[in-house]
Amino acid sequence: TIFLSATAQIAFPIMSGLYADRKMKELSEFYRTNTRWVMMFTLPAFLLTSLFPEQVLLLTFGEQYSGAAQALRILGAGFFIATLVGPSGQLLKSADRTRFVMYNNLAGAIANVALNLFLIPLIGIAGAAYASITSNLIVNVAGAAENYWKDGIHGFHTGLLPIFASGVTALALTYTGIKFFQPVTPLTTLIPGVIAFGAIY
Repeated sequence: TIFLSATAQIAFPIMSGLYADRKMKELSEFYRTNTRWVMMFTLPAFLLTSLFPEQVLLLTFGEQYSGAAQALRILGAGFFIATLVGPSGQLLKSADRTRFVMYNNLAGAIANVALNLFLIPLIGIAGAAYASITSNLIVNVAGAAENYWKDGIHGFHTGLLPIFASGVTALALTYTGIKFFQPVTPLTTLIPGVIAFGAIY
C-alpha cells in the first residue's frame, strides 16, 4: 500500500481543486492516471510476494517468519486488488463526502473484528489475513462504488492492461530462467532475479 498512500497524499489537494472548479473530465483523467501509476509500481511487489513469499519473509523478517508465507500471499493479493480502485477515500474527502468515509471505515472495522473472531480459531494466521484484506476491500471498494455512483469517476481503464501484460511477461521470463537453474530458489538467486525482472518490466 506504500505507493497508493504516497500518491494519495499528493493527489488529495489536486483532486480537491479540480472538484471545487467542477472540472470533472480533468478530475476523472487525473484519477485514472494516478491509478495507472500506482498499479505500475505495485504490480512487481505483488508478483514477488505471490511467487516467493518464503524468500521475501526470510530476507525481511528472518527465518522465524517463514511459516507466514500463505498469509503473505493472501495479504498481497488483497491489498493489490485494493490499490486498483485508486485513492477512493481521498476523492470522497475532496468531494466533501466525509460521512461516507466514516461509514466505510466503520463497516470495515466491524467486519475486521467479526471475521477475526470467526476465522482465527478455524484457520489461524490465514484467518487473520483474510479478515484484514476483507475489511480493507470493504473500505476501498465501497468508496470506489460511491465515487462512481455520485460522479461517474473510476480508476479502471484499458491503460492498465499493457502494464499487467508487461508484468506477467517479465515474470514468466524471469521465473522460467530462475527455475531452470535453481529448482529451489535461494536468496542468492532471488536477488539477481528481481533485478532481471525490473530490467525486463
